[in-house]
Amino acid sequence: MTSKSAILFAALAIIMSLGALGTYIFDLERVFKIEGTVTGSFVSRVRLETNCEITNDAFAVHNLRTKENTSFRYGEAFVRVKADDELKLVVHEDFPNFELNSSPIDAQKQLILSYDCNNSPRLEGIFSSMNEQFGTQPTD
Repeated sequence: MTSKSAILFAALAIIMSLGALGTYIFDLERVFKIEGTVTGSFVSRVRLETNCEITNDAFAVHNLRTKENTSFRYGEAFVRVKADDELKLVVHEDFPNFELNSSPIDAQKQLILSYDCNNSPRLEGIFSSMNEQFGTQPTD
């Protein structure tokens, strides 16, 4: 074997090794993806569960990153999100007299947002304030 053919053989071996290593590394990315974990953008299917007497149309999903609201239709909303987005249940703009407070939640492929109209911290605060102001006071 001449020195030229030895150099050519070594170069081909290095190129093939780099190709195999590259394929292995790119395949590892696919292998290590965890089931259900999403990277990039996707559509989140958000279902609404509530015991409120008002229509589900009074609610919307708010994406904190994009500042966009998506309405519920038939108890579901489909929101385009990124993996690190946070969503929040809000009042639809068509219902200005209704108010709610909800906490943000991380975006997922499928999500259930719930709201209990019977247990409103705002209403409890109003009633306790009224009780303090107008409640029975001891008479002398």
